Amino acid sequence: MRKGDRENGGAWRGGWVEGEGIRDKRWNRLERRREGELLGTGYEMATDILFTIIKSLVEYEKILHQIAIYTLNSVKFKNILEFLC
Repeated sequence: MRKGDRENGGAWRGGWVEGEGIRDKRWNRLERRREGELLGTGYEMATDILFTIIKSLVEYEKILHQIAIYTLNSVKFKNILEFLC
Protein backbone atom coordinates (compact mmCIF):
# COMPACT_ATOMS: atom_id res chain seq x y z
CA MET A 1 0.00 0.00 0.00
CA ARG A 2 1.41 3.38 -0.95
CA LYS A 3 1.90 6.12 1.58
CA GLY A 4 -1.35 8.04 1.85
CA ASP A 5 -3.55 5.20 0.65
CA ARG A 6 -4.80 4.54 4.16
CA GLU A 7 -5.77 8.19 4.64
CA ASN A 8 -7.56 8.31 1.29
CA GLY A 9 -9.55 5.16 1.92
CA GLY A 10 -7.48 2.72 -0.11
CA ALA A 11 -7.90 1.29 -3.58
CA TRP A 12 -10.90 -0.94 -4.16
CA ARG A 13 -11.85 -2.62 -7.45
CA GLY A 14 -9.71 -0.27 -9.49
CA GLY A 15 -11.08 2.92 -7.97
CA TRP A 16 -11.03 4.87 -4.77
CA VAL A 17 -13.60 4.41 -2.07
CA GLU A 18 -13.98 7.37 0.23
CA GLY A 19 -13.61 6.60 3.91
CA GLU A 20 -13.26 2.83 3.63
CA GLY A 21 -10.03 0.96 3.07
CA ILE A 22 -9.62 -2.53 1.67
CA ARG A 23 -9.49 -4.06 5.14
CA ASP A 24 -12.73 -2.33 6.10
CA LYS A 25 -14.46 -3.71 3.01
CA ARG A 26 -13.20 -7.23 3.66
CA TRP A 27 -14.20 -7.01 7.32
CA ASN A 28 -17.70 -5.83 6.39
CA ARG A 29 -18.10 -8.76 3.99
CA LEU A 30 -16.94 -11.18 6.69
CA GLU A 31 -19.43 -9.69 9.15
CA ARG A 32 -22.27 -10.06 6.63
CA ARG A 33 -21.28 -13.70 6.10
CA ARG A 34 -21.40 -14.27 9.84
CA GLU A 35 -24.91 -12.86 9.88
CA GLY A 36 -25.93 -15.46 7.30
CA GLU A 37 -26.17 -13.33 4.17
CA LEU A 38 -25.15 -14.91 0.89
CA LEU A 39 -23.27 -12.39 -1.20
CA GLY A 40 -23.36 -12.29 -4.97
CA THR A 41 -22.70 -15.22 -7.25
CA GLY A 42 -19.73 -17.19 -8.47
CA TYR A 43 -16.70 -17.16 -6.23
CA GLU A 44 -18.34 -15.06 -3.51
CA MET A 45 -21.25 -17.48 -3.26
CA ALA A 46 -18.88 -20.48 -3.22
CA THR A 47 -16.85 -18.77 -0.50
CA ASP A 48 -20.02 -18.13 1.49
CA ILE A 49 -21.12 -21.75 1.16
CA LEU A 50 -17.67 -22.97 2.23
CA PHE A 51 -17.70 -20.54 5.17
CA THR A 52 -21.14 -21.84 6.23
CA ILE A 53 -20.00 -25.49 5.98
CA ILE A 54 -16.89 -24.81 8.07
CA LYS A 55 -18.97 -22.93 10.63
CA SER A 56 -21.40 -25.88 10.84
CA LEU A 57 -18.55 -28.37 11.22
CA VAL A 58 -17.06 -26.34 14.05
CA GLU A 59 -20.42 -26.29 15.84
CA TYR A 60 -20.82 -30.05 15.24
CA GLU A 61 -17.33 -30.66 16.64
CA LYS A 62 -18.19 -28.66 19.76
CA ILE A 63 -21.29 -30.82 20.32
CA LEU A 64 -19.29 -34.05 19.84
CA HIS A 65 -16.68 -32.76 22.27
CA GLN A 66 -19.34 -32.11 24.92
CA ILE A 67 -20.80 -35.60 24.38
CA ALA A 68 -17.32 -37.12 24.74
CA ILE A 69 -16.69 -35.22 27.98
CA TYR A 70 -20.08 -36.29 29.36
CA THR A 71 -19.43 -39.91 28.36
CA LEU A 72 -15.97 -40.01 29.91
CA ASN A 73 -17.31 -38.55 33.14
CA SER A 74 -20.28 -40.87 33.38
CA VAL A 75 -20.16 -43.63 35.99
CA LYS A 76 -21.51 -46.24 33.58
CA PHE A 77 -18.71 -45.64 31.11
CA LYS A 78 -16.11 -45.96 33.87
CA ASN A 79 -17.70 -49.23 35.01
CA ILE A 80 -17.67 -50.59 31.46
CA LEU A 81 -13.99 -49.71 31.09
CA GLU A 82 -13.17 -51.41 34.39
CA PHE A 83 -15.11 -54.49 33.30
CA LEU A 84 -13.32 -54.66 29.92
CA CYS A 85 -9.86 -54.12 31.40
